[in-house]
Amino acid sequence: MSARNIGVVTMVIAVALLMTVSNGGIFGGGEALAGPPCQITTTNLLNVNFKCYTIAKGTNPGIGPVTLEDQFDSETVTVRESQLICTPANKTVGETADGAFFDQCPFFHLKCYNIVPAKPALETLVTVIDQFETEHGVKVQAAQYLCEGAFKNPE
Repeated sequence: MSARNIGVVTMVIAVALLMTVSNGGIFGGGEALAGPPCQITTTNLLNVNFKCYTIAKGTNPGIGPVTLEDQFDSETVTVRESQLICTPANKTVGETADGAFFDQCPFFHLKCYNIVPAKPALETLVTVIDQFETEHGVKVQAAQYLCEGAFKNPE
């Protein structure tokens, strides 16, 4: 099965991510803040890489309940402290480079918060296709993170 003919197959990037992508690029409300190289499409999705780092003593945004809707379900979750910062990364396996995501999209970061789901684990079986393999019978259980698009400045 090719990545273009996956039908009802789940693609997962590191962790289950909710990414905000506008018509013109990433993070744009009405205007794209990242140009065409940063557009994530079905053609380049498998070349999008993130390296995630843990956040020491993450903060709790104190925003109250958040309702999330994705391909599996809709539920209201409690957002807890920030846990991860994920940076765009270029990846080379052996002699093969998979593109230049970091070079093209250096400002596209994700900040992930722990969430407390209101529902029990899903126990849904899916097939996941990524850059390394096609894995059948992957059991999707409870949601653990809400990852938001973020800008990062070194301090």
